[in-house]
Amino acid sequence: MPATLISEHLHQLRQLLRAGPTKANRDRMISWIGHDPEKMAALMELFQDGGYREVQQLAWVVGTVGETHSGLLDPYLPDLVGQLRRTDVHDGVKRNILRLLQFAVLPEEVHAELISISFQILSHSGQAIAIRVFAMGVLARLAVVYPEIGGELLEILELELQKHPSPGFLSRARKIQKQLKTHRLS
Repeated sequence: MPATLISEHLHQLRQLLRAGPTKANRDRMISWIGHDPEKMAALMELFQDGGYREVQQLAWVVGTVGETHSGLLDPYLPDLVGQLRRTDVHDGVKRNILRLLQFAVLPEEVHAELISISFQILSHSGQAIAIRVFAMGVLARLAVVYPEIGGELLEILELELQKHPSPGFLSRARKIQKQLKTHRLS
């Protein structure tokens, strides 16, 4: 893609960002991207290298694109997984990346790193609850492919449930426990 086109798309995206972090503006950005891989490239460039506030605001857009046009994100999945290791990103970034990874077609090349990161997040009680819940969902999904992680996930969930978790964590943990136990029996 020519540098001038990237620059133009980045400029347009920054213009859209100026309208603020509203649902209507998020939807405008998603509509602007449409199914255009070049605009998606601009979004991902800004999402990975933009300023703190830009990246924070774009996290919602990226998460929603992951739900609605997930194929556009396929080339960026390894980068998104890598971004979960960063300590300088807003919780909203991690939350939206993990949310979309629960449903995306995950290339095998990211499985090991994603399992490692997700277990770290789930085991870290200082992490925001939504982030931990989405990490739990990613692990449950990968446990279907790698049954050997199911036992470890069940152990962690048992320990976490003894700590009087939030209702959201409790609900997801119980669903995943049931799913894992059913899968192990079949």
